[in-house]
Amino acid sequence: MRAAARAGVTGLRFCCLRHDRATPAAVSHLQLANAQLTSELQVPLCELHSAPLLATQQTPSDYDHYITARTATWKAARARGNAPTG
Repeated sequence: MRAAARAGVTGLRFCCLRHDRATPAAVSHLQLANAQLTSELQVPLCELHSAPLLATQQTPSDYDHYITARTATWKAARARGNAPTG
């Protein structure tokens, strides 16, 4: 009976670990809001040719990359005088 109890607990732990690994991390509300605000930064269309699209982001790291890339594009355009200052 002890072996069965241990097997049940071990099976439960294994099940939970497998579930955690199978479920991707959720994108936080803060990341979603930050990405939405970042997407509203005015950048000339010609400077967005290789920029990631907000609609295609899925994971937290995707959103972090989008926010970083779009902000850098806006800052570069602003430095050249091609974008409003904010």
